[in-house]
Amino acid sequence: MFDRSAALPPVSAGMSPSSLSGASSRPAGYGQSCTNCSRAKCKCILTAAGGACERCSRLGKDCQPIATARKKVAKRTAASRTAQLEEKLDDLVSILKNSQGHPGQEQQQQQLQEQIAQHRQHLDYSHMQHVPQQTRSQTAALDSLAQAATTERHNGPSMNRGNAIDPNMSSGQLLRDPTAEEADVYLAKFRTWLPGLPFLHLPSDMSAKALKMERPFLWLSIMNLASDSHSQQSFLRDKVRREMSERIIMNHERNMDIVQGLVANLGWATLNTGPGARPFVVLFSQLATLVIYEQGMMRPPNQEHFSSVGFKAWNMSTLTPKARTMDERRAVLTLWFLTSICNALTARTETLPWTSHMDESLSILERGDDQHLDSMLATIIKIQRICDEAHRLLMQDLLPNAPEKDIPSYLYKPSLLERLNSIKANLPPRFATNYTIITHLVSTECQIHAIGLFSNQRIPETQSVESMYQCLICIRAFYDSFFSIPLGEIAGLPLHTYVALSTMQVMLYRLTISDNPTWDKEVVRQTVDVLDIVDRTIELFERTASVYPMRDQQVQGNLFQKGAKQMRNLRVMWQPIVSKHFGTMPTPNSQQNSASRAATEQPMLLDTMVDGEPIDFNDMSWMADIFGPWGDMQ
Repeated sequence: MFDRSAALPPVSAGMSPSSLSGASSRPAGYGQSCTNCSRAKCKCILTAAGGACERCSRLGKDCQPIATARKKVAKRTAASRTAQLEEKLDDLVSILKNSQGHPGQEQQQQQLQEQIAQHRQHLDYSHMQHVPQQTRSQTAALDSLAQAATTERHNGPSMNRGNAIDPNMSSGQLLRDPTAEEADVYLAKFRTWLPGLPFLHLPSDMSAKALKMERPFLWLSIMNLASDSHSQQSFLRDKVRREMSERIIMNHERNMDIVQGLVANLGWATLNTGPGARPFVVLFSQLATLVIYEQGMMRPPNQEHFSSVGFKAWNMSTLTPKARTMDERRAVLTLWFLTSICNALTARTETLPWTSHMDESLSILERGDDQHLDSMLATIIKIQRICDEAHRLLMQDLLPNAPEKDIPSYLYKPSLLERLNSIKANLPPRFATNYTIITHLVSTECQIHAIGLFSNQRIPETQSVESMYQCLICIRAFYDSFFSIPLGEIAGLPLHTYVALSTMQVMLYRLTISDNPTWDKEVVRQTVDVLDIVDRTIELFERTASVYPMRDQQVQGNLFQKGAKQMRNLRVMWQPIVSKHFGTMPTPNSQQNSASRAATEQPMLLDTMVDGEPIDFNDMSWMADIFGPWGDMQ
């Protein structure tokens, strides 16, 4: 067996018995070991007598306690923390300066400038409030910024699209939610836009704070649309997507707050754009349709539980149908309207099917309460039902290699016009001068008259010329109404008004360069001059930019400034084609009979348009350049 006594060290002659007793000795505390033990990195065992430690006694060394003086760290003041933050900011600025000129780092610099600006704002606030916890979090955030600035990035530029903001904008960034005061201003602004598409009723006494508590996603959508800062819009736009993803996809929420928020984003899609904006029209419309379907709002309440009645084991008569609310009726009808508009705009989504329950809701809105906005919404939707049919017929005529139909599309025009004239005849007097109703009416009538005009259908010549002239009259009426809109209301026009504007503009261009030998070009020029219309639209957009400024437009521009620029480009493209057409195309009263010359030159003129492709009624590319992107239109 192993002898434990053999492993014990020999006892020194100079050691006292008391030093060998574990009860009469103790380990030296922190900072109390002697110099020799500390230097040898050995455990110092002090004796009870207070003399030399066991090791020094055994080795016969002079035992001296180590001289220590712990540093006392002075408590940092708010000024010292501020100085630390400023030092870190200066380091980041130096990193940016040193990295200038290096390829592939422009986007990194923009991101750092953006984040530095945020922390400068927080720095000012923390200096005033002296909040230690906030300051410590800012210090940690700046540490991560410094590390990110010195780390090579491997992501492509598309990974951070829309997040880069010009360094000169740092003092004007609003990468935050609106303040209470801003929220009230934004909500008041949205109230003035609502008559253009009255999809909900906002009580006059409802504040932005109350709306946020009751409908948080709707509140967020309104704040995004009505914000007067591009940087804040970009922040809120991303927040809308995150909120939408979390609530609809992750949490499987299905409620009116989500539907109304999505409808608001679609209804004013022209304002839901900006630098780095991503397509959203098809996505938002399909998500809203998903919620509508899963909530059963497409059917009467007493049919909501009968989707799979053959597999139900309980008595269905015990289920009490819930009452359909007015908010639900407005939301479903407005979503149908917007999917119809999106179908005309992008051709990437289908119009929501019309149901008998929608007919019931439409009738209830029409004869509804004292709010004339409900009857206005009903009128807009009744007109759009006709417009949707006309657009489908128009698109069928323009499809390449489309099979011949048993019934030519132009034969449907009389019935569509009869239905539209019935709506006109029954318009309430208050709508007779309403520009939203008038522009929608005349643009729909124009599309009805255009059915069959630009296809290979053999339409009687007299009927063809009459339809072309009626189109021209409708276009003139549309622009008369559009240019009469008060300047302060142009920015808040809903999406469908701009879609109609684009359709009328393309329609006028097609009529202007028509090669129909019986069509008098002077009639077009005297009734509506396409280049004059473009000039007036440019002027209108420029004036709108002056009355609807953005806080950061010096850096990121203004939506309507961009619109004016795009319209100038459109004019530059159209002017030589229109001028050449008027210079070479004969008129019935002209002495230059050259029908064959016109027939050979006109295709050549059309081939000189954008990328060799003629513009048709589905070409909204110029409008997407201004207000988009809404979806993939390529």
